[in-house]
Amino acid sequence: MGYVLLKKLDQDKLTAVVEYVASNFSKRSRYDPDMAAKLSGVDKNIVGDLLSAVALTVGSVFDIDVSKEDFFNYAPKGLILDEVKPVVGEIIDAALERKESLNQDFEQAKSANAVLPSYRFIEHAIDVRLNFAADGSIVRKVPLAVFYLATDSEDQVWFQTSEADLDDLISKLNKARDDMRSACSAIGGWK
Repeated sequence: MGYVLLKKLDQDKLTAVVEYVASNFSKRSRYDPDMAAKLSGVDKNIVGDLLSAVALTVGSVFDIDVSKEDFFNYAPKGLILDEVKPVVGEIIDAALERKESLNQDFEQAKSANAVLPSYRFIEHAIDVRLNFAADGSIVRKVPLAVFYLATDSEDQVWFQTSEADLDDLISKLNKARDDMRSACSAIGGWK
């Protein structure tokens, strides 16, 4: 279904989606469905099929010596319908054009991820905790931000913050980003 969705995109949206996947290919195991939906105009609930098709195609050609013809010859029968071969060919061409940079990004990400678990994505929800008096009336309302932090390890990280803790976390993340940009500039860059 992903390839069929890709076939329906206009050229600008197709280019944007392929660029999004290619530029994040080595860094993420999960793409942001909101961003992909915005770039493609495809409903958020099915945009994952579109992303999977692009990632499968890019992943099939970026690190081996393969041509577009090889890809089509060795793809399992029924995976790529004749009607979508032109759009799949465009994705392969884009991946092959970026092959060197994709390989460099992948090797850098592999080095960066070699020791400790690495960030993949974060999700949040807002919760409100209520405390009740003996008579059932509400005596306290406490809003909290609840987070799920996904890494490339199997461990799960859940945590909650008050608004003040969240402000502190954001401040420290902004400082870390500034420090990281300085370090990247000093060593010649890394994303």
